[in-house]
Amino acid sequence: MDQRKEFRQQLIGDVCWSYASDRTENIGVLIEESKSGMSIMTNDPVKTGSILKVECKGSWIGPRYVTVKWCQEIAPNNYRCGLSLIKHY
Repeated sequence: MDQRKEFRQQLIGDVCWSYASDRTENIGVLIEESKSGMSIMTNDPVKTGSILKVECKGSWIGPRYVTVKWCQEIAPNNYRCGLSLIKHY
């Protein structure tokens, strides 16, 4: 049973992400988004509790900062991550 409190819009789009303290950009895919968070797919595991800077070209104005709530390997070199939006970073 789905425990979500908010509607999540399913999207497919490329995102660039990096650890907030790092300049190395990684590529991922935006899967879904809500008012308080999003889900992305990556080729590399992302450490739970980390703060990321996420940018989606053509979708948002400026980067968004998020906290990684969970990261699960769903196939070799394929990870799905749940991210919570940080309101003021």
